[in-house]
Amino acid sequence: MAKYSKEQRDRAVDLYIKYERCAADMIRELGYPSKVALLSWYADRLEEERTDGLATMY
Repeated sequence: MAKYSKEQRDRAVDLYIKYERCAADMIRELGYPSKVALLSWYADRLEEERTDGLATMY
């Protein structure tokens, strides 16, 4: 299984959001990752944002 850096994962998620959550367009541009990996990275990003938001509330 290929390992991707944090920067590569962030770039993929940023493009996924830019392309209005169209995985095919993002994968076509970057050539990686699989749709399953992308959705996992996106879920991780959402969790990070949710967790960071809670931390700033307290």
